[in-house]
Amino acid sequence: MADRKRERDRVYQEYRRRKGSPAAAFHRMVKIALMILLWVGYGAPSAHAVEPSSSPRPETLVLLDGQTAAQSMAGVFSMLRDPGGALTLDDVIAAQAGATMTPLPGFLSLGFTGDVVWLHARISSGASRRMTWVMELRPPFTDHLALYAGPPGQGADGFRLNRFGDQEPLSGRTLRTAHFTSILTLDPGEVRDLYIRISTSGAVVLRGSISDINVFTAANTREDLVMGAVYGTFALIFLMNLMYFLWLRDSWYVLYGIYVAFSGLAYFSLSGYMPFLFGDVSVLFVNQAYSIPMMLSSLFGGLFGIAYLRLKQQMPWVYRAIAVMIGVYAVGAVCSAAGYYAAVAPVILPVMIVHIYLCVGAGLVLYRRGYRPAGVFTVAFVLLALGGVLNTSRTLGFLDSSLLTDNSTLIGMSAHMVMMTLGLAMRVREAEAERTQAQSDLAALARSSERKAMQLVEERTRELAMAKEQLEASLRAERQAIADQIRFIDMISHEYRTPVSVLNSSLDTLALRLPETGMDGGRVLERMRRAMRRLTEVIEVGLQQQRMDGHVMRLYPVNTDLQSLVMDVVQAFRTQSPEREIRLSGLRESPPTVIADEEMMETLFRNLIGNALKYSPAETVVDVRLSDEDGMVLVEVEDRGRGIPEQDLPRIFEKYARGSNTQGVPGTGFGLYMARKLVNLHGGTIRIFSRLGAGTTVRVGLPRAEAEPLSLPEAG
Repeated sequence: MADRKRERDRVYQEYRRRKGSPAAAFHRMVKIALMILLWVGYGAPSAHAVEPSSSPRPETLVLLDGQTAAQSMAGVFSMLRDPGGALTLDDVIAAQAGATMTPLPGFLSLGFTGDVVWLHARISSGASRRMTWVMELRPPFTDHLALYAGPPGQGADGFRLNRFGDQEPLSGRTLRTAHFTSILTLDPGEVRDLYIRISTSGAVVLRGSISDINVFTAANTREDLVMGAVYGTFALIFLMNLMYFLWLRDSWYVLYGIYVAFSGLAYFSLSGYMPFLFGDVSVLFVNQAYSIPMMLSSLFGGLFGIAYLRLKQQMPWVYRAIAVMIGVYAVGAVCSAAGYYAAVAPVILPVMIVHIYLCVGAGLVLYRRGYRPAGVFTVAFVLLALGGVLNTSRTLGFLDSSLLTDNSTLIGMSAHMVMMTLGLAMRVREAEAERTQAQSDLAALARSSERKAMQLVEERTRELAMAKEQLEASLRAERQAIADQIRFIDMISHEYRTPVSVLNSSLDTLALRLPETGMDGGRVLERMRRAMRRLTEVIEVGLQQQRMDGHVMRLYPVNTDLQSLVMDVVQAFRTQSPEREIRLSGLRESPPTVIADEEMMETLFRNLIGNALKYSPAETVVDVRLSDEDGMVLVEVEDRGRGIPEQDLPRIFEKYARGSNTQGVPGTGFGLYMARKLVNLHGGTIRIFSRLGAGTTVRVGLPRAEAEPLSLPEAG
């Protein structure tokens, strides 16, 4: 017993869960919508249900004086189909006389049919005086209307013809109004028969009314004002959504704005005002002026629904269904542009109704899921759906033509636009609130970041102050160390020469005291001299390297006779190496001077001439040439030794760089690096020219003292 009770409770809870689910709610809504459509399609009265044999003749419409509103012609018409369009007025008069025309209980509403349709109505004047009446026929989107008016019992020759229609020129209209009008002047008791021939590519619908000309004028003026306000609302809502899009950059607004714009164009083309804007040329595109904007309106309405409800993320299957419908609208627009609207309209119009109900159902489901924007969307499209159902039912012939059914889409669209505009305005308000909150949060974040930045700046300032103090202390210690190093190097550079000179003098004294035949002693002394020269070179290079790399080089520039300085260096090498020939050329009686550190210049040329002697055979000559050119004093040192390989020339001035062919020759690779640095410090130039196996030439250029005062840079 307990198990059965639990099972019953489980089944009941499952039923409640399914019944209350969004999917179940949507399915119930679809069923209700289909029931409404079925009732509208098959339960409402229709012109198709009238049988000619069992219907009484329509009564004559009696026009009375003093009416304040138009008198409807509902129930006055009888109808005759003309499938081939071959009947003449005489044929229709005979059919009316023979009671073979079908009476209509209301107005004409056949939907889409290719038949020509004839209508007959009889009117009489019940006024006490001769009066002028205006007969108005609606809607204004019928292609061709021919109105024949004449006394009963007459043949076709006794009838007056007026032609109307959106495919007819304006000259056929008696009054320049949006709808089709004809002037009727009747004496008291006078009777007129009216025959109307209808031929159109759209839905065959017609309703009429007759009113006093003053009543008609007042009503027509009011209608023009109302329609002007309606189309002004279309334009205003389009501009509002365009403004919202430019402000918020949300695709909702631009899609809805385009949807409203095309809807307004479609309704405007149906209003009958287009011929008054474009004249008789409008007959060339009047059908496309309605059908194409209508298709594009539905297309952009579908895109708006997808974006507004976020169907791609929230309801993918609805998204796919509406995407298919958008494709159908695109095809319909192409067919309408090609002139086949009447062929595709019976398919497109039901698709539009399904589309609207699908949007309503999706909106309901999403609203129940908590997506708030779907609520306004659903209400707006319910209003549009009601207008669409009434209009489509009238167009397809399921409902009679009336003021409500003829303007149902415009009424529904107006209510829809008002609701959606309110919803989008609420969205703008929410966006503004979000923007204000974001600005507030951003300002708070900026203030917090500013406080943190100030704290960080203070911390970094303290750290930088401490680092500055430490750096200044380190710089003071480094300056002291540099000063000590300078003093040490200067002391070494001067003091080491004394013992070296003593050793060289001792070697010279020994050479004088050795017997001339002591060949072994002479060779020993020569090896000792070479060792002393090597020691001197190593010490000189080491000291110069310390001065350059240790950033302790200090120049003492003075006005220097470069010719004398070079002669002294050459003479020193001649004394040290009497076996080598060094030629000095380019000497002048008034040699130019340069501003330079004499000790550094001596080191420079001793290095260059020493390299020339070291890397050339003993039997070759080393040339040293002096000249001046373009304000520069030039010194060239040329040897005829082994030369430098071409691939080594680009890097020969780098530190510790030596030619790849100098194996077996002692050297540090520091000499040319030091030479270039010394020349650069003096604002000069140094270039090297070499050919393998032919020798090397080094050219040094220094600015003349009188040519341009030299501002020597600080060393290091």
